[in-house]
Amino acid sequence: MTARAPAQTQTPQTQNLPSFKYRPVFLAGLRNIFSWWRADSETKEMLSIALLAKNSVVLLSGTYGVGKSTFIESVMKVFFSDIYEQQVKPIARIRDTLTEYDILLYIDIAKLRQGIEHVEPRPIVTSPFKFFNELQRGNPRLYNALLSLFAEKEVEYRGRVFKSKPFVAFADRNPHDVSSHEIPKALWDRIDAHLYIRVLDITETYELLTSKYVKTHTPRIVDALPKLLTSDKMLEIWDDVDKVVVPEAITLFLSLIAGSFTCAHVDRSVTEPRFRLPCDNCPYKGELCFKVREVWGTRWAESTIKFAKARAWLYGRPMVQLDDVLFVLPYTLNHRLVLRPEIESAYPNKIEFVKKEVIEKAIKVKKDIWIRAIKAYLAALKGDENAKRELEHLAERDVVVLKLYRKLKEETEQHQNGFEKLLLSVGGGANE
Repeated sequence: MTARAPAQTQTPQTQNLPSFKYRPVFLAGLRNIFSWWRADSETKEMLSIALLAKNSVVLLSGTYGVGKSTFIESVMKVFFSDIYEQQVKPIARIRDTLTEYDILLYIDIAKLRQGIEHVEPRPIVTSPFKFFNELQRGNPRLYNALLSLFAEKEVEYRGRVFKSKPFVAFADRNPHDVSSHEIPKALWDRIDAHLYIRVLDITETYELLTSKYVKTHTPRIVDALPKLLTSDKMLEIWDDVDKVVVPEAITLFLSLIAGSFTCAHVDRSVTEPRFRLPCDNCPYKGELCFKVREVWGTRWAESTIKFAKARAWLYGRPMVQLDDVLFVLPYTLNHRLVLRPEIESAYPNKIEFVKKEVIEKAIKVKKDIWIRAIKAYLAALKGDENAKRELEHLAERDVVVLKLYRKLKEETEQHQNGFEKLLLSVGGGANE
């Protein structure tokens, strides 16, 4: 992709920009891992980005033996070497018979028999690196506890709160495992990125087997990898990634993508299940809004920004570009879409739906008009009447821009209601 972000609306201050201090050694670590672990270039890039996104949860899906666990253990050794050397590693091997206490907490049974309840968090709770193996084998009680850990960065037990350091969490699953349980939607929404690890092709299999058994005698890839960084250094990298600038135009572009899934007539996020949208008679039947059944909130957009910043840092850029957003979008959005059955059955997975329907057929086709609409909207907010008229003209050509124009009219033409006037009547902030 060669797309660039719409016109920037801010100039970053040099002193607040990322230093990229550890970028060379991070890239060296990736080179070491991917000289052994095989995958297509897009998958390798997305996995590299995931390591740079602080407080992120990434789910890897794939059948048996495709290297999901091998990759996760490899990055633990290379980038979190101090954690890899620990006797008890932050790995939760999930089974449906294990409770949240078995997975997340230590309960001292000997003291419990004496009437003393002594509970401590396991490393999986507090560690800056976490691996949840076979996530699909969990049970509802465990999923509720994980929801708290992923969302609040903490686990509570009878009034005691065990907090996690900033982290990256990986989980894996085999979608065809007969022992699978359905992962609840609330937990899916807390997963920042989801990608598939495919079976190696002929040449990749040949290269892997030759490296392990002909050129060397290294059956376990992890044994061949160096220890390059520690968790403290990774925390510094995450803080550096945080300094990557996100232009206002990027957040507005993401808002337009979100708007493409909403109905032009009814806010279906507040409709009851029995309500039926009049989609068959809608003039916008060919739009993305027709192809989805449910619209979730904005966490996918926040995940997209988080991973877009990480990609910009990976390439040594201090500011997010539209390229970064479009690269990570299939992986941050796919698992948060509920599609019409006839649409979902037409694609091998929802990542492919996002790539073809959202990016190729919608965003790339509409990109130029959306960028013009963004410029007009931002200018109209400042009182430019010509920009407002241009946005009105563009609204006649695209349903998403129409929604944006309607919001502009609401913001600039409607009188404030009593509650808004009440809030404006309060001077200053709460600390004055």
